Amino acid sequence: MKIGTRAEAGRAVGSAFQFLRRAQDRDGAWRDFQLAPGPSESWTTAYVGSSLFQAKAHWPALDIEPCVAVATRFLSATRLPGGWSYNQKVEEDADSTARVILFLNRTGTPSTPKDYAALAKFQLADGHFAAYKDVSRRQGWARGHPDVTAVALRAMGGFLEPGHAILRHAESALRRHGATAHAGRSYWWASPFYLAHELLLLERAYPGAPKLELPPQELPALGGSFDLGLALGMGILRGFQPEKLGADIGELLGLQLPDGSWPATPILRLTHPQAGDFDDVRFRNSPLFPDDRRTFTTATVLAALSGVP
Repeated sequence: MKIGTRAEAGRAVGSAFQFLRRAQDRDGAWRDFQLAPGPSESWTTAYVGSSLFQAKAHWPALDIEPCVAVATRFLSATRLPGGWSYNQKVEEDADSTARVILFLNRTGTPSTPKDYAALAKFQLADGHFAAYKDVSRRQGWARGHPDVTAVALRAMGGFLEPGHAILRHAESALRRHGATAHAGRSYWWASPFYLAHELLLLERAYPGAPKLELPPQELPALGGSFDLGLALGMGILRGFQPEKLGADIGELLGLQLPDGSWPATPILRLTHPQAGDFDDVRFRNSPLFPDDRRTFTTATVLAALSGVP
């Protein structure tokens, strides 16, 4: 890797932050993913907002506070009795609730015990967290999902005492998933790196978290910017030296668009509501959607590039 990459990464980070600042709606939300109920609101706002904190930790000059303040007000206003949702047209879900809890805990206005209690209600008897609780219409969506469980466990781990039954059951569920033939698969994401990246974040935040070592066949060639951002983030979390990260950094720098964003590709799997497992043909045929406003991909790459040593 050539000398000066950190400076180049810093310029890319600054440009990406300006893109996300401009992409934030006046009410404080970052909206993205055009699905049938409309764009996501609380979920994407919490995800993008958390990436700004990650960037600020490595680049203190970034003026993220105005964006964070208005995002916090938006999320406080969109809290529902059972947590947070994809948007105000649909019911609460575990992933949105966990993401908002993680974001709010970094803002100085932490979540309340009621928020954690709402998230805990998504945990199933097998230890996994389901995305939704409505079994009647969405049997598959109300089953346990490892990608949701990893995020929920990270959120709950910041509130509960070590060894709490909720944490132990979630840990066991993730360990069981890691021993299956689908260890690297996510229910809601096309990327084979999403779950592995979430587990590394979980390991850093919560030392008791299970480790997932993916077998070589679970790691295909990198896809678009989202995959590259996750892979770079994994390398940084694992403490890889800059020379080992150089190829991913260079490719991401080359892919950045003039407006500071990174190209969107189909990344979110809108899994068939009745698809119960990874071998279900309905799971394999489920459509993929891009983040059409490019905020989710850009936030992912921003968080990764911010940590370039």
